[in-house]
Amino acid sequence: MSDFLVFRELFYQAKTKIIPKNINELLTELGLAIWFMDDGSYKSKECWGKLICTHNFTIEEVTLLCQVLKEKFGLEAIPRRQIDGIEIYIRASSFSRLKKLISPFIVTSFLYKLD
Repeated sequence: MSDFLVFRELFYQAKTKIIPKNINELLTELGLAIWFMDDGSYKSKECWGKLICTHNFTIEEVTLLCQVLKEKFGLEAIPRRQIDGIEIYIRASSFSRLKKLISPFIVTSFLYKLD
């Protein structure tokens, strides 16, 4: 159990989930795949753009995540305001790159998210 305390210290501040400033050092292709399986979805059946739910984070944190997705993984991602918060929109032009990065790690029951 103590192994997980490290992550709690990194990702929580006063019982609030945060994005650590060094997220670029922490996020890997495997981590991106797990994150997408959990919080990822598609914009619509007609669009290849993908969404990652980040509604509980600040605009600064979501912007940082978008920068990391671009700089580290080559994905065009932008923050999008919604009624219930801010989400990450990964542009359709980056879909094939996203799929190539994370598909080796996607569990069979979540493959539908890459369709």
